[in-house]
Amino acid sequence: MWCALTHRCVLEVKGEDATAFLQRLITQDLVKLETQPALYGLLLSPQGRFLHDFLITKEGNSLFLECEKDRVQDLIETLTRFRLRSKVEMHVTDRLLYAWCGEGEAPQSEEVLTLYQDPRLAPLGMRAHTAKPLMGARGWEDYNARRIALCVPEGSLDMEVGRAIPAEYGVVALNGVDFQKGCFMGQELTARAEFTGKVRKGLVCVSFDAQAPAPGTPVFAGKDDIGHTLSCQGNLALARVRTDALGEVSVLTCAGETVSFHQGTY
Repeated sequence: MWCALTHRCVLEVKGEDATAFLQRLITQDLVKLETQPALYGLLLSPQGRFLHDFLITKEGNSLFLECEKDRVQDLIETLTRFRLRSKVEMHVTDRLLYAWCGEGEAPQSEEVLTLYQDPRLAPLGMRAHTAKPLMGARGWEDYNARRIALCVPEGSLDMEVGRAIPAEYGVVALNGVDFQKGCFMGQELTARAEFTGKVRKGLVCVSFDAQAPAPGTPVFAGKDDIGHTLSCQGNLALARVRTDALGEVSVLTCAGETVSFHQGTY
């Protein structure tokens, strides 16, 4: 089944300098798009903190960034500050976004403009850009439950803008950072966090008997407050916790309930 990702949109970045312009800013190496259909990348602050993340595809001289719809204008404004004399144009397209959450191969449709495997993690399935709505598609709830179960963060729903350290959210393991490409904004602190091994926090999926509590609910290992919940769907919640505190713990406590948890397999 297709799930409509109505909370996301597609930003087109085009022009003769488009690739070079983004290449010096984002965490991914756009040269890889010559041999693979899609990439996952981030735009960080100079201090290496999360600003935006996106899935990237390329068609001709245009790069298409799948990003958060309610923050796309902020992304455009941020990129524009660094454009200088680069020959680059940016505009929000009318493309619609879908994720395939069914079994087997995603069905072909004449409405699909671009179809690609999610570059972060294979179990996330296929993504599609379409020109028109896909008949029979469901809301994003099924997709949301899947990505939470896989411990995959969803932009600013889980990563606090201007404060989140990408290494604490698994984005390196999710193919979001290329340390071989050369410089990118925020590279020094991002590399330091990755290679010094001082990342003490990470993501877990927490399972409740009933509806998961609101984001920000404290999570305990014994009597120790080790983190808090992030986004949720149904009885599942993503949580950012001190991974060193997990140790041999098999259950956690959250919202007065003893809960099971698991870490991502990426």
